[in-house]
Amino acid sequence: MTYINLLITFLLYPGLLSALALAAAFELLTTGRTALPATLGQLWRGLGERETLLALAGALMATLAMALLPWPLSLLEARRGWVWAWVALELAFLLPLLPALLGGDPPIARAAMRELQLGVVARTLLWPALIVGMALATQWAGWALAAHAIILVAGVLALPAAIGWGPFSGEASITPGGPDQGLSPAALGLAELARSIRSATLVAALLLAALPLALAPIGLAPLILAAGFVVAGMLLRRIAGRWPRLTLRDALRFCWLRVLPLSAATLVCLIVVG
Repeated sequence: MTYINLLITFLLYPGLLSALALAAAFELLTTGRTALPATLGQLWRGLGERETLLALAGALMATLAMALLPWPLSLLEARRGWVWAWVALELAFLLPLLPALLGGDPPIARAAMRELQLGVVARTLLWPALIVGMALATQWAGWALAAHAIILVAGVLALPAAIGWGPFSGEASITPGGPDQGLSPAALGLAELARSIRSATLVAALLLAALPLALAPIGLAPLILAAGFVVAGMLLRRIAGRWPRLTLRDALRFCWLRVLPLSAATLVCLIVVG
């Protein structure tokens, strides 16, 4: 039964099928288009390319991170699975950037380095707060309630920087495609799909940490998550293109001055709750 549960989890819920569905929903909510990769023929022909293989690996790591999160009704009983979800998600962000970082083209490497630095800092500051929220998932009174509220605010502030959205988007002034400049159609299709999966996974992690799912009837929890996902997608769509792209220095300063204090406050709440 354990192996059957693992198979169901990683293929259906909350694994591959759920990751693809959430990625499509994320892309539709934020951009108005669907997150579909290149045709199967293009993907098959592109499997010999390093960029395509790394993009595929990134998509699979993001799917693994999705499966390891503590979803309602999940059959996977992974103790502290969210810690491994953080590791898998960081690999999902890193692997597709490796060709640009190691390719030797200075403008593309610069765009990839900006995305890597900003994303790592934002997620490093955000994940401690998310882990506190998941650790306090069944507690919603006093300091625990304050922690969940702070997590929600920290997530709203950090999420655009963590996924490279809006004013925190990648460098496109020199390389119009950013780190994906010059990729084949197959690699570009997989890179876009992997980006949607990992962004949707981080949104899901924020919702699982900040929303009162433990207080709701088990059948109502998925509806709460769906409503939260729609709101998050609409907020991201609203900020897209409304502000100029921040320089790397200003973007990092935003994370350090706004997200770090909130993340530290959640740790204080956890210590007080005990």
